[in-house]
Amino acid sequence: MIETRTIARLRTPTAVHRFIAKRYRGDTDRFVYELDSGLTRLLRTDLGRARHYLEHALRCLAALPEHHRPRGLAMQARLAHWSGRFARALDLYRQALQGYIRQRDFYAAARTRRALVEVNMYLGRYEDALREGKKALRYFRRQGLESDAAQVMTNIGNVYHRMDRNRQALRMYEQARKIFAGDGGIPLAIVDFNRANIYANLNDLKRAAALYQAAARQYQRAGLELAEAQARYSLAYLFFLENSFAEALRTLERVHEVFSRLGDERSAAVTQLDLAEINLHLNQYGSAVWLAEQIIPRFRSLGMRYEQAKAHYLAAWGHAEMRNPARAAAQLSAARRLFAAEGNELWQGMVAYLQARMHLAGRRWSLAARTASQAGRWFRRSGDVRRGYDATILRLRAGLGRGAAGSAARLERLLSNKGLTSMQRFAIWESLGEHQMAQGRPTEALRCFRGAVKEAEKMLGGLQQDEIRFFFAANKYQVYARVVECLLALGRVQASFVFNLKALALINQPVAAMGRLRHRLPPHLLESIVRLRRDLNRLQRMPRSSKYRAVATDSSRLEQQLWIQQRKARALLERSRSAHQRRRRLEHHAELLRPDETLIDFVTLGDTLGAFVADRRSVRFVRCAMSTSALEELLRKFNFVAEQTVYTSGRHDRLTVTLNDYLAELSRGLVRPLLSGVSTSRLLILAEGTVAPVPFAALPDETGARLCERMELHRLVTPESLSGRRGGSIDFRRQRNAVIGMGSAELPMAEVECRHIRRLFPGAELLLGEAATTAALREHLARSNGFVHIATHAARSAENPLFSRLMMADGPLFPFDLYTEGVSARLVVLSGCQTAAPGLYYGSAYSLAKAVHQAGARYVLASLWSVADRLTMVFMTEFYRHLSREGAPPEAWRRAVNTLAERTENPALWGAFVLLGV
Repeated sequence: MIETRTIARLRTPTAVHRFIAKRYRGDTDRFVYELDSGLTRLLRTDLGRARHYLEHALRCLAALPEHHRPRGLAMQARLAHWSGRFARALDLYRQALQGYIRQRDFYAAARTRRALVEVNMYLGRYEDALREGKKALRYFRRQGLESDAAQVMTNIGNVYHRMDRNRQALRMYEQARKIFAGDGGIPLAIVDFNRANIYANLNDLKRAAALYQAAARQYQRAGLELAEAQARYSLAYLFFLENSFAEALRTLERVHEVFSRLGDERSAAVTQLDLAEINLHLNQYGSAVWLAEQIIPRFRSLGMRYEQAKAHYLAAWGHAEMRNPARAAAQLSAARRLFAAEGNELWQGMVAYLQARMHLAGRRWSLAARTASQAGRWFRRSGDVRRGYDATILRLRAGLGRGAAGSAARLERLLSNKGLTSMQRFAIWESLGEHQMAQGRPTEALRCFRGAVKEAEKMLGGLQQDEIRFFFAANKYQVYARVVECLLALGRVQASFVFNLKALALINQPVAAMGRLRHRLPPHLLESIVRLRRDLNRLQRMPRSSKYRAVATDSSRLEQQLWIQQRKARALLERSRSAHQRRRRLEHHAELLRPDETLIDFVTLGDTLGAFVADRRSVRFVRCAMSTSALEELLRKFNFVAEQTVYTSGRHDRLTVTLNDYLAELSRGLVRPLLSGVSTSRLLILAEGTVAPVPFAALPDETGARLCERMELHRLVTPESLSGRRGGSIDFRRQRNAVIGMGSAELPMAEVECRHIRRLFPGAELLLGEAATTAALREHLARSNGFVHIATHAARSAENPLFSRLMMADGPLFPFDLYTEGVSARLVVLSGCQTAAPGLYYGSAYSLAKAVHQAGARYVLASLWSVADRLTMVFMTEFYRHLSREGAPPEAWRRAVNTLAERTENPALWGAFVLLGV
């Protein structure tokens, strides 16, 4: 191979001829061959260097006789080909082919036809690809050139694979392998890599994984970084199918970085496509839609119609899950048109499958069954076994919905198939459980839902302890609730309660700190993260105007980009660590409770609300006097009036009466039935989902006394908080504390509040105004062992709580920012609006406060709705005054709430403050 620096020095025709005479003894053909070989090697390692090399090579070729011109065209075509510019490659290859034919160089012509097979394939011109491949194959066979013939067979196999004619593709690959087996090396690795693709489609995942691994090792030994990344990219999807989700995401993020660094735009875009698909399976619908829609124009410009259609399909899936039917239909229609033009049977089946899923969600059973059957026919014709199972499962689920006899038995028999993925098994077990529940057979339903739980926990084991795992687990909680419901129906109250505690502990596991992200990051990635934060900061400072909708859209787009870049940074720096599922055996709730405590664990069973009421002696289940839908409606009314109170001046007598009426109704419906017979002084509350936004401290009893006056109240995030509790107070005055605040026109008292707290704790570090940055906040959260007080504007993302934020001087801080360095502070106070308010989606279970608690804080003080600036200062000053004396956050919180409640009867002005932790 000729090095780039060598040919870079050949700047004139005279220099080129002198070099050929000296090094090759005047053999021009040998010089051209080595130029070509040098480019080929760089195409497999670094496309950026390949472009630089080709510029010098073309200058050298221009100094040579005219008959070398086709070789120059072919070299340009290969670079365009590897870079994903297929239309340009097609034009250049055709020009080279005509030149070779005129010169009667039929060997070079056949090699060019071999390349045309792949280019035509990527452009969706399958018949042209097969025609060129068969011409090249006939020539090589006539000449006895077996190795060249095998390479053409591999390319033809790729076309059949693209057309989803898996069996024909495999026959071609097997023929090629017989020829390559003797010599081994890179050609054998290539054909084995392609065989692995087919075995993955045929659901033989173990054989596919072994072939991908072998190919990756072969490429690595040969120093072919791009080819190795391609093999590991394919392996990542197998990780996903086998529940190793964290490993799949980490691998995809890393190979995407390799493809981007080495200039392989096509592979980088295709990797984003798979990241979008995996995000869909992990319930990250907004991220999936953003990724898919971002790369649609890229595929269109590259002429990659197949990939473009797939991106439309994934965007449609995401919009369907987010209940955007019009946008889902538009994207699905675009996908259908492109796949039909491709003649692609597999993905026409996928379009039908998604339509069937949408019909199933709308309870259109017969239509769902017919469409799923149509999808199954497409899958059978394409030979895709795994997706064929998906269609069968969907069809049988629709059959259960419409009462088709035998659907349940057929689903049960399908479980004996060892080729099913955990997601498929989960869907089957859940569907069978729902069927048995509808038939009034709780014992059989329990068996099925336990099967679904088993599969869910297999999948959870493949996720790291981070925000993705939480959302995935929260989405699967429904089957845990069904087990609870079945056990209750069978009269097994103790077992039901203990199972629900285990489920909540599994879902709400603390998040282990992952370490700083700034070390060893690629400069372009670090610059991208900094730029995105700067742009978000600029948007948050823009005045509200008629352009607010556009600003909100831009902000949402930038948030998704930032989170995706942060995830990539984690993937590049951290080894994959699956979630540690604690298997502590909990046989009886008395292990967790103290003699003076009662635990209330709320459970949502469909539209029925209930709660376990447990003390050291016994546990009982009580159905609330309010339905889930009634609670949601009442909380909407309460929050509306509370916000109206905060944002209006003057007397609030009428609003106070209305709010107290709502609180009395909440108390009658939720709490009073549960407290009958409770004699302990400490009340522990586990309130997930719909019940999470209830202001329990403000709920009155029959005499009008508030719950926080009658009892010592604690709100739990996870029952794990009860394990290994340390008693006693904390001397916060001797700890490392920080007070961070950023005032504004809307929050004129924020910095005053911070100075008041600093006077009570003189040793605390004070950061105000422009010093209150996201970096400073993350640093103090990670290294403080006392409290961190944060007084700034906060904003809740109603759609996706992952993007709720604290507004700092240099931009927003999001929940996912907490999971790198972690939180060491024992107490974190979020003195802002709605910092404990959950989002509308994801089971209403996630908030800024919960994220801080999961990241490591023992206690988190936050607010359920918007709070008045001046009264917040009064509350916080009172809270810290008691904290400095007693060192017990729960007691300081209770005293501050009661003090404010004595000053004003309106619960909107003091009831929002809640303390998480025990």
